Amino acid sequence: MGRSELAWTDTTRSDADTPSGKRELRGWLYYPTTQAPAVEGVALDGAWADAYRPSLERRLGVAAAKAMLTAHWHASDAPAAPGRFPVLVFAHGYHQLPTNYSALLEGLASRGYVVLAMASPGIAEVVPLAGNRMAPNRPLDDRSYDTMARDIVSAIGELPALDASAGKPYAGHLDLDRVDVFGHSVGGAAAMLAAARVPRVHAAANLDGDYVGPSAVAQPRVPLLYVTSQPPDRPAQPKSDWDTERNEVRRGRLWRHLASRSPRALRVRVGGMFHANFEDSALLPASAMPRKLRENRYGSIDGARGLDLTVRLLAGFFSETLGGAPMDSVQAVVRQFPEADLQVLTRMPDRSKSGSE
Repeated sequence: MGRSELAWTDTTRSDADTPSGKRELRGWLYYPTTQAPAVEGVALDGAWADAYRPSLERRLGVAAAKAMLTAHWHASDAPAAPGRFPVLVFAHGYHQLPTNYSALLEGLASRGYVVLAMASPGIAEVVPLAGNRMAPNRPLDDRSYDTMARDIVSAIGELPALDASAGKPYAGHLDLDRVDVFGHSVGGAAAMLAAARVPRVHAAANLDGDYVGPSAVAQPRVPLLYVTSQPPDRPAQPKSDWDTERNEVRRGRLWRHLASRSPRALRVRVGGMFHANFEDSALLPASAMPRKLRENRYGSIDGARGLDLTVRLLAGFFSETLGGAPMDSVQAVVRQFPEADLQVLTRMPDRSKSGSE
């Protein structure tokens, strides 16, 4: 798969942290190629890596930070494969960068999707801007969800210009009529909010994001996927023990409200996965992180298995909603992973019964 770094300015919005006074956004575009996958460069380097290293060291430890910043991935600057591909816009979690999700993004690109993974200034830990300035990380609050949703909308608005970019390897390969959104944590909740605001979005997926502020009252009218992790103070099995956990009860209540206007809303709960299992750091060897830190951040599931499950769920869901390359359905994927269960909150009109599968 291929990858290109992106930069654009949303001139409709003000931002005091930028030299231009407007909202400056950065990101990467992942796209399918005909080139066989091969280990290429690191996910993050240069000013990005230099600025991000101290944060990684504080949160994960020196050894884990070094492993994250030196891990080699597969994306290159190879030409795109022939044809036009459905587009997914991805939003990261708080303190994260898009490159912390290389396994997910490359996995989707290898299955026939273009993925625009944006870095949201103030919510990402660091974002280099014009004039050698660095956008600082800001405290997360209710307004952050609206900010990130507006960044997603801005990224969607940038797609026609990207498709028309002369000389770029991905130019002419974006299917602008097939666009969906997804994200992790705050980015997942913001993706749902953006889907409620942009008519051209066909579906949205949220990876373990809690609904806060404006994202808690949005009601998208498109198919939805919500993948959630194990409550930290409950066992992986049986999941019936989760049903009285306070945050799980809150999540269920907000999810039922948010999905009430969706033609089809799927929730997949995964035992053994914690919130950080959606990130590349779940792949780090045990030797790279103190045992207690690993136990607090990651569940009992094998890191590679958890990410494989997530990619397959997303690919199956977006294949159904965007008409992408044939993939196993969400239901079929869940049947292959005993750790997961599926709750179907609403269904298409010709399948009117609600409940669980």
